[in-house]
Amino acid sequence: MVLQHSVSVIHRYIAKECLKYLILVQTVILSIFIVVEYLESMDRFQKMGLSMARGLFYVLLKMPYMINLLLPVCMMLSSVIVVSLMNRNNEIIVLKTSGMPVFFLLQPLLFISFIAACLIFIASETIVPISMTRVNYIKHTQLQKRDVVAAKGKNIWIKGKHQITHIAYYDQQTGMIFGISLNCFNDEFQLIKRVDAKAGVYINGTWRLFDALEYLPLKGQKGNIAQNQSQYYSIKDEVLDFSKEDLLSVVKTSEEMRFKELLAHIQKIESDGYEAVNYKVDLFAKTSFPLAAIILCLLGTSFAIRSKHKYHMALSIAYGILIAFSYWVCHSFCLSLGYGTVLNPFWASWSTNFLFLGISLIQFFNATE
Repeated sequence: MVLQHSVSVIHRYIAKECLKYLILVQTVILSIFIVVEYLESMDRFQKMGLSMARGLFYVLLKMPYMINLLLPVCMMLSSVIVVSLMNRNNEIIVLKTSGMPVFFLLQPLLFISFIAACLIFIASETIVPISMTRVNYIKHTQLQKRDVVAAKGKNIWIKGKHQITHIAYYDQQTGMIFGISLNCFNDEFQLIKRVDAKAGVYINGTWRLFDALEYLPLKGQKGNIAQNQSQYYSIKDEVLDFSKEDLLSVVKTSEEMRFKELLAHIQKIESDGYEAVNYKVDLFAKTSFPLAAIILCLLGTSFAIRSKHKYHMALSIAYGILIAFSYWVCHSFCLSLGYGTVLNPFWASWSTNFLFLGISLIQFFNATE
């Protein structure tokens, strides 16, 4: 009973210290982010006539996304700090000499990291999509002042001054549009031209359409394309009332969608005959990224336990930052390979986790020796 009570007390002590430093590290990093983001965006706020309060609200809306993004790193740094402090105070040596295994030390840290991973996934399914939808709305309508009127639904409809354009699918990664139907009108709102194209890409201020079929009404038949003459173009340049950037305001990003919503969006795109590689990569990333909190925590603490520089906690923290930076670089690189169809979407999202999990287990078993 006495031993069990002692174990419980030690676990509570480690968990309390970890949570304390987790909140501290997260608060410091988020405070820096708010200040830097606000100062960088201040010129845009003033240029577009946004008040300081409105600008601060825009920055604060990004907080849920940033907390989710930074939580694995903060979890690892807080664990490294706790273990480094225990190492410096010879508490780890005391635990080892009393017969406590290394895994005993990691249990509360891994439990907290597991809770953090669950919170990341829950937040990405609840508050993050809501906040990011609002962020993108303010960005496109108030900061960038897009004049294009568009409707989001099954497809994309864009109304310009004398044009109404229908787009079946927009690929954000390549910037290409598919299933284009362009209707041009005169001042009396009579149809004077229609162009149907298989695909298009934005080049130097104009849209280059591929496999385009242009319909022109015959003389005296304006507004009636039932009797018309058509012309086929393998490549046709058209000046449309919107740019590639304008489409970003009407296309949902992966951060704006929940897991089920993103899955349904992928199925819809594929049922229409288009590729949804980018969305597939992001779908798998929604499940792989939360586990980074556990993997980085295991790797960071295993390294800190083995560290011989027990009086140089700053060095252990620096190594922790280096590990986190390496994870981000590797993860981003693999995702880019997935977007470029070099890697399968599953492996693009999960390969970094598998790599760092292997390194973490090797480091952990070495720490137990």
